[in-house]
Parts: sequence; structure tokens; C-alpha cells
Amino acid sequence: MPLTDIQIKQAKPTDKPYKMADGRGLYILIHPNGSKYWQLKFRQKIAYETLGPDAETTVEVITKEKIVSFGMHPDVTIKSAREMAEIARKDIKAGIDPVQKRKKAKLANAVALGQQFEVVAEAYLDHRRGAIAETHLERMAAQLRNDCIPYLKGMAVSAVTKKEILAILKRIENRGAVASARRTRSVLKLVFEYACDHHMIERNPVLDVNISALKTPTKGHFAAITEPGDVPGLLRKIDTYPGKFVTRQALRLFPLVFSRPGEIRRLLWSDIDLDRAEWRYFVTKTKKHHLVPLSRQAVEILRETKELTGGGKLVFPCATDDKVPLSENTLNNAIRRMGYNKDQMTSHGFRAMARTIIAEELGERPDVIEHQLAHVVADSLGTAYNRTKFINERRRMMQHWADWLDRARTGGDPLGNVVPIKVAG
Repeated sequence: MPLTDIQIKQAKPTDKPYKMADGRGLYILIHPNGSKYWQLKFRQKIAYETLGPDAETTVEVITKEKIVSFGMHPDVTIKSAREMAEIARKDIKAGIDPVQKRKKAKLANAVALGQQFEVVAEAYLDHRRGAIAETHLERMAAQLRNDCIPYLKGMAVSAVTKKEILAILKRIENRGAVASARRTRSVLKLVFEYACDHHMIERNPVLDVNISALKTPTKGHFAAITEPGDVPGLLRKIDTYPGKFVTRQALRLFPLVFSRPGEIRRLLWSDIDLDRAEWRYFVTKTKKHHLVPLSRQAVEILRETKELTGGGKLVFPCATDDKVPLSENTLNNAIRRMGYNKDQMTSHGFRAMARTIIAEELGERPDVIEHQLAHVVADSLGTAYNRTKFINERRRMMQHWADWLDRARTGGDPLGNVVPIKVAG
């Protein structure tokens, strides 16, 4: 039976990619991170010339299975995917490879637009889609769209020199993201290699930027506020943050769920059940499914946010493109605007803040905390992580923690202790 929009919308990710068939080779591939891509599987005959022992040339024809991608749902609707699949089938019948046809069309588009950097960068990302992990592709896309395209937009790739590239990398370094500068250099190198391979430029300008020109990142823990007395000020600054609504809502949620920043930034509405007060998602770092019980306060924040972003896929989209998640730079820059430098607090620091204070001030069990942090830990019997383990304890702990934060924010005793008042007699 052909697929329906409801079936696709309700399809949940698992720890491994899986397919839902639409018919005649067309299917939608659901990745562990929730992204859904239309693909067509087809077979194509390929002729190979071989030289025999008597120096005679023989032709061997083999049938090879190939896959062509049409884009991501819901950007590409069922109707559009079927139309593109039908065109591809006609091309296959005529001996045309639809994979190469699409790549040539994208390359021709880049050439037609003057081989501008932003067009070439997007063409490279599309070229790599399906060949590398989706999370890695998203990370590269964010680095290009946030740190490179704004400064190289409109420039032909042939006009970009060492000077422009080094300026971008130093700009990243100057905000304290030393390791990110090196990663961005690697991504830029790949984009310009792609341009070289397609005869847009003769030499990769990134090769002129020696890695020694960049600072060496130092290993260490993420900066975090872990003193209970410093938490009220942080929470009040978040509540009164004058920036964009989505950024403020994300920062309000961070201390309540203390998941990894990337997991919160890429939070999908399809992964949240507000009625059950649960968030279920796949942890790419540990390759495990995880369950986050949501406190009343977290549910309230998400309901408020849904009024603005509920029509899209992402809970916290960036301001310029609702299909791209809020960047980590945006969140860290917001923390800087609130008066905290990179050595005091980062978006990742909310995890350390929660882990430390919950253990030391609330007295919760370390193993329950570690499971809620989605760390892979084994119990005394060697049993590995289970997403539903300690679920009742974790629900209670998350609400206990949210209530502690509320009392801290309003200036009351976070622990809820009653202070006796002496009556003069």
C-alpha cells in the first residue's frame, strides 16, 4: 500500500535507520535523529571492457543496484517525491543515470550563479548527504552557514583567498572557540576541494592557511556555575534576557532537562509528548535511546514555545531558517550578553550545574543522576544503560530539581526548609 502523510508523520526513529516503502522502489528512510529522506532504489546495467588472455577485448554487462535521493520530508511532499521518482524511472529506461543527472544539475546551478561560495557550499553538503552521518552533516552545515557564508556570501569561490579564510578562523578564535576554528578550517578545505574537483578553481586556498597559524585548543571541563548561591542570579538573567523569544525559551529549558546542548537545540516536536510529560530521543554520542521525564515547569515552557514554533519540525529553530536548529554560538553569545564570560558559564555548563547541585544539595542518588544524564553506566551486575531504568525515581528527581530552581529564582530557601521565628515573651 502507498504511504500516507499520517504514516510518515507518526513514524518514530529507532537506533538504526529503517525504510518505509511507497512502491516501485520509492521509499522514505528514517534516520535515528528523526530526519526522513525520500529515496528511489533502482538497478542499472553497466558494461565493463576486459582484456582477455589472448589480448582480446570482451564486454561484461553487470546489473548494479543504486540509490537516488530526492530530499527530506516534509520539504519534499509525497506528491513531489512520486513525480521525481517517475521522471527518474523514465531516465533509467532511457539509459540515463538519475544520480549523475541530479549532481550535474546542481553543479550547473552553481556555475550559472557565478560559482558563488554559498551555492558551492550548499552543493557540497548535498553531495555528502547520505554518505556521512546526518549529525555530522548538520554540524558542518551549521559551521558553514553561521561562520562562513555570512562573510563570503556573493563571492565567487575563485576570489576567496588566504586572507578571507584566515579572517573567518580568527573571528571564531576571538570568541573563545579555539577547537571550532580548527574544525571550520577542515570543513572549508573540503568545500574548496569539491570546487577543485569540479574545475571551478585550480588550487585550494585553505592549503595556504597553515594549521600552526591557529591556536592549539586546551583540554578541560566546560565552564559551569556549580555554587548554589550563584544560581538565582543566572535564572533571573535568563528570565529577563532581552534577546529573541526562542533563544530565551531554550535557555529557560536548559537547566530543567540538562541534556547535551546539541540535543536540546535539535529538539523535535515529534519527540515530545506533552500530555505524558516525556521527551524521547536517540542519543547520537552513546547510540542509545533516552527518556527525559519533563517537570511541570518544563512542560509549561514547551507549551508556550509551541504557540510560536509548533507549526514546524524544530522546537528551537534559528531566526533566519526554521529548518535549521538554533546554533550553539547563539546560546553561548546570549550567556555572554548576560554578563558571564567563557570561563564562568557555557550552554554545556547546565549539565555540570545540575549534576553537582542535585547530588550535593538535594541528596539524590548518583546512579539515578547519571542515568538521567544519559551516561552509559553499568550497575553492580554489569547491566548496561536502560532508558526506562529508575524512571519513577527520575520523574520525582526532575520535579524536585525544578521546584528547587523555582525557589532559588524567587529568593526563597531552595531546600524548602522552615526557619523558626523566635517570639519575644
